[in-house]
Amino acid sequence: FARSCSDDDNDEPNPANSIKFAEWPNTAQLFVQKHFNENEVDLILKNTSEGTEEYNVTVKGYKIDFDKEGSWEKIEAKDNGTLPVNILALVPTPVVGYIEQNYPGIGINEIKKKDYGYKVELAGKPDVELKFDFDGNIFKVDEDDNSEKISIESLPAISQAFIKEHFAANTVKEVKKDKDSYEVVFRDKTEVGFYASGEWKK
Repeated sequence: FARSCSDDDNDEPNPANSIKFAEWPNTAQLFVQKHFNENEVDLILKNTSEGTEEYNVTVKGYKIDFDKEGSWEKIEAKDNGTLPVNILALVPTPVVGYIEQNYPGIGINEIKKKDYGYKVELAGKPDVELKFDFDGNIFKVDEDDNSEKISIESLPAISQAFIKEHFAANTVKEVKKDKDSYEVVFRDKTEVGFYASGEWKK
């Protein structure tokens, strides 16, 4: 019923945190059965850190993240592919309509649920990031992300002190820098933005 095989993103063939299909939330099981095929599930990982619990699943040519209740949080097509029509139906119709009108012929590579709605990334356009509210209304378009990844030690001292004071218990996932700001992303998905001066801005 379930398979636990090697995944391209894992060096270990059978990671210690891999689980069987029947061992994760029923809601997630039903989601995969409805939109994909449980026999095509390559790997299910249960991750617990800093009081959070999530499941990372590789099925066919897709990666899906689920929360501890089994609700999907992110769906991504591997190798910069495009998401199928049945997955696009999970977001409000205006989202797909906006992309078809403004980016004709370009598919959606990734959809991620956020506290404001949905973040969408396009296939073949890694520098384009679209943000929609829960009704599917576009409210932000980022098309020129010239950010580079840096170490946390490269942040201004004032930013490092801010993180140490307010987020000491959080694990940093990545730090990005562009021409006039910095962004720190933690493993629990918290994001903190700083001005070039080092003062926090969001």
